[in-house]
Amino acid sequence: MRRMKLSRVALQWLCRRFNEASEIKGKSFKTWRCRDLTTLIYCSLKCNQYGRFLSVIMVKGELRSIIILPEITFNAVWFDLSKKIEVFINKAEILQRKTLNAGEIISNGQIEKRSYKEALQKSRWPPNELQSVPESSTMEIRIL
Repeated sequence: MRRMKLSRVALQWLCRRFNEASEIKGKSFKTWRCRDLTTLIYCSLKCNQYGRFLSVIMVKGELRSIIILPEITFNAVWFDLSKKIEVFINKAEILQRKTLNAGEIISNGQIEKRSYKEALQKSRWPPNELQSVPESSTMEIRIL
């Protein structure tokens, strides 16, 4: 198994191809090609007896990697996948542009003003203590 590493530009190109493939309806065949520095990227929309699928092939010298993305149902679209990739790309870009001041850390995509020591010591999970239920909140069941 090989890993497929794509640049930001290649991922944006791939998202555009996912959107374009989503707009094509029915059983059809379409191919796209892109060159990214030292790699060639091929994307093709194909169909077989199980439905439509996209195949993404990356060729770098003699190394080849492939990803096959099937549709969940017939004429379903890949819009949701492209949106998730775009959000990931844009979020990483925004975080790279932000400069941190002294005492600031990034937690869950947000800049917080606390030290790393505080972040490690602070527990995100509440303690496993049993909480007693007040007697006034108990419920009575009556059978008629």
